[in-house]
Amino acid sequence: MEHTKRFWPFQTKITIYCLGLVLLIQLTSAFFYFKISDQLISSSIQESSASSVSNFMQDIRLKLDTLKSVQEREDFLRAYMDLMGSNFFLQFRGETKDLLSISFVDDKGSSLAGDPILQAEQGVISRMVQHQGAFTVSRLEQLVVFVPLMHQDHFYGGIILHFTKDRINKDRGTLLMFTVISILFFSIIGAVGSFIISLEITLPIKNLLKSLELIGKGQFDTKIKVRENDEIGLLGKSVHDMATALKAAQEMMKKYHEDLERQVDERTKQLEDSKGFLDQIINNIPSPIFVKDEDHRWILLNGPYCDFMGYKKEELIGKSDFDFFPKQEAEVFWQKDQLVLDSGQININEEYFTDAKGMKHFIITKKVPFYRENGEKTLVGIINDITESKAYEQRILKLNTELQEFNEKLKKAYDQLARSERLAAMGEMAAMIGHELRNSLGVIRNSVYYLKKKLPLHTQEQALIKYLDILENEVSISDKVIGGILTYNRIKQPVLLRTDINAIITRILEKIDFPQGILKESSLDPSLPEINVDADQMGQVFTNIVSNAIDAMPRGGKLSVKSFRRDAGLVVEFSDTGAGIAHEELSKIFKIGFTTKQHGSGLGLAICESIVGLHNGKIEAFSQIGKGTAIIIYLPLKADI
Repeated sequence: MEHTKRFWPFQTKITIYCLGLVLLIQLTSAFFYFKISDQLISSSIQESSASSVSNFMQDIRLKLDTLKSVQEREDFLRAYMDLMGSNFFLQFRGETKDLLSISFVDDKGSSLAGDPILQAEQGVISRMVQHQGAFTVSRLEQLVVFVPLMHQDHFYGGIILHFTKDRINKDRGTLLMFTVISILFFSIIGAVGSFIISLEITLPIKNLLKSLELIGKGQFDTKIKVRENDEIGLLGKSVHDMATALKAAQEMMKKYHEDLERQVDERTKQLEDSKGFLDQIINNIPSPIFVKDEDHRWILLNGPYCDFMGYKKEELIGKSDFDFFPKQEAEVFWQKDQLVLDSGQININEEYFTDAKGMKHFIITKKVPFYRENGEKTLVGIINDITESKAYEQRILKLNTELQEFNEKLKKAYDQLARSERLAAMGEMAAMIGHELRNSLGVIRNSVYYLKKKLPLHTQEQALIKYLDILENEVSISDKVIGGILTYNRIKQPVLLRTDINAIITRILEKIDFPQGILKESSLDPSLPEINVDADQMGQVFTNIVSNAIDAMPRGGKLSVKSFRRDAGLVVEFSDTGAGIAHEELSKIFKIGFTTKQHGSGLGLAICESIVGLHNGKIEAFSQIGKGTAIIIYLPLKADI
């Protein structure tokens, strides 16, 4: 702080402040004195006037004491004023200076003696009478004084005196001269006293400021003149103690600075050694390692990371992911880094990035938050390149898929082989059982036939004939079931010939006798090519499907047949408008023995599935209760059996 630049010295300020305070006190006193001077002078004139007329007023009171009633006293007062008042007022005016007029008024304000009262003075007279006491009014050019006449607490009027203001002005002039002389005298005394006081205060302060300037320049041995037993002396002593302490602190700081420089040099050497050792360790770690600051910029990298990126360390330090990676990859890295910095938790994530040569790498990055000694957040990342592992993983997945497909084919072949073996065994047993049963059924059928011929000749019992009809019908059903079993077991490998599938469909539809009420409708694609099929076996498939559709529509309906091409094969679709099949039963309709008909064998659709399967085809069923059922057959254009 600069102390030499002073536009108003402290001593001058103190002198001005003290002198201003004295003047302010003098001017304030004069102001208030002049403010009340008129009142003081008026009160003085009122007292002197009351004293001058006191004898006259006392004589009147003595006369009034002799009278009893107020009315008598008022009458006496009027008479007395007529006789004595004018002489007294004339004598009083001659003895009193600056008196303009004198009058005596009654309690109503009417003049009884003395000078007449002007109309303009009636307002002042009324205020005085109402006041009923000593009263003074200072007007523009004159002073009005009222001296009341009171007797036994009754107001009888009073004397009104009009003075000129010359009397007040004379007293005010004398007072003004006295006030001015007093102000000048006390101002001189105040100025001298202020200068002495300021000199007494500022001189030790100047000495103290000079000493402080020297101390501020580092001269802590500066002697300070200390005066005892006052505040400035205590301040000087405190400054001296402060200078002594600063000198000791300076010596201590010098020593501390030397020690600190020595410790910094030693610590710097240790840090350089530690940094070199740490860099050596990090660079010898085979995994790429990087450290980023809060702005996602690299601040530390090891050699493997630079090799992994394909750039030199100097090219990477201070840069971010957006300077080297495609925008999409950089945004992913940025989001993962920010997640670790915000949450303070470790993040392990599988990512990929493109190196300087444009090669894509699959990596696993472990990112760990790290806080430096100054509280700054950083992020430490360790990378594990799994590109080769990923390639092996993809190769293993591909081999696994191929193995699963092979297992499926193997299982399917095994199931077909097992099924074929079971069917062969069942076929042999069914053929043997069917042969025996058919022999028995033939005997029963012949017996029924014989009885139906003979019984009508011996009895008219219709119930017996009815039971014979039922027995004959059941024999036919059983024979049909046995025929189906034998047919199923006799299915052989198809003999494939180039055949028009539409011709087989048309022949079957013409061959079957449709009941009345069932409408058949066909939509066959004439452009379908011939395919390799066994015409007899495929005709049996179509016959079974059409027969089932007719049985599903006992009350009539419509059977629709379509053929069309799809992908590398052709499709034949049979759909009816029958009762439909429940969803839980739909998956069972191609199983042996399952049927929804009362006298069905459960072999018709099983035979169809077996024949279509031998043609490397596929058969499916779709149904909805109340709307009907659709059987769809898919056959390849090139059968490979």
